[in-house]
Amino acid sequence: MSTLTETMSSSKPEKPQRKKVKLEQLFLDAWNANKLRGIELVQQHYFHPTRRFRLDFAIVALKIGIEVDGFFMRHNTNWGISESYERQNLAIELGWVIVRHTRRTLGSRKLRADAIDQLWRIIEMRRKQFELYPPIIPR
Repeated sequence: MSTLTETMSSSKPEKPQRKKVKLEQLFLDAWNANKLRGIELVQQHYFHPTRRFRLDFAIVALKIGIEVDGFFMRHNTNWGISESYERQNLAIELGWVIVRHTRRTLGSRKLRADAIDQLWRIIEMRRKQFELYPPIIPR
């Protein structure tokens, strides 16, 4: 005589195991597929002079940071979310633009393509900002 748990577990068909792809790799694949390779993209860039905060990806010359927020790890805890906000606020204070992506935006081909298109528009915007508005010299 089988137990209830054995009966329940044996009645469910096994799901095929899908290869887990890191979200960062999905972003890189989309970056390379959209011919953005001419722009230097740095992974795990330390942006702060004294704190050990890193951006997942950075276009350093234009001060564009790309953060890929996975559901697991620390991004789903109060502490992890607070640390992400603190890191983002410090980056903004230092003149960075932060673009955030999630499993939803990187998990779908269409949304991934839309994210890369948006990033391209931000790159163009930052290029214009750096050309049109030179730094202000303090008096």
